Amino acid sequence: MAGVVSMRVEAEEIISAVRRMKPQEREAFLEDLLAAISPKYLEIIREARRDYKSGRIKSHVEVFKRRIRSDTSNGSSMPRSAPFAFA
Repeated sequence: MAGVVSMRVEAEEIISAVRRMKPQEREAFLEDLLAAISPKYLEIIREARRDYKSGRIKSHVEVFKRRIRSDTSNGSSMPRSAPFAFA
């Protein structure tokens, strides 16, 4: 192929470069990487964008309000299923 340069890059070099990225750059890079190697990931993103455009979205409160109310029915202020709740 014309215009293509091939070179060997060690995994450690890539990891080091990713660690030096700013958080937003790292997140964007990882999303791009997932998109490049995973057709399923791309389809999930497309579906989410269609849902968002058509208004089929719920806020965090709408999704978790009912669960939090039912999970705190034991009298505790923390949901029973919270993995970080301490007795």
